[in-house]
Amino acid sequence: MDRPSVAVDSPLQWIAPNLIGPGGDTSLRGRFALRTSRRLPSPLLVVPQDGRVHHRQRLLLPAAPGRPFHLRADWLDRVDPHGATVRITAR
Repeated sequence: MDRPSVAVDSPLQWIAPNLIGPGGDTSLRGRFALRTSRRLPSPLLVVPQDGRVHHRQRLLLPAAPGRPFHLRADWLDRVDPHGATVRITAR
C-alpha cells in the first residue's frame, strides 16, 4: 500500500504527521501541525502534488517561530496515493 509523505518548503520548518495514513487518515483530529522559521503575517498555505493544487488556506492570525499553527486536512481525499510527495508551501 502506497502512503505519500508530506513535506514543507522554507520558511516552513516542520509538519506533523509527515506521512498520510491508509485511506487518507491523519491522527491529529483532522489537521496538520506546522512550525515556521520566521514570522508570517498572514500566510497562505498551498498544498500541491504533481503540479495539482489540492488545497489553499489563508491563516487569519500570524504564524510565529516556536509556535505551532494548523492546516486543515479536508483535502486528503484528493491526494494521489501513488503520486509524489505532497509539499506544503507558505506565501
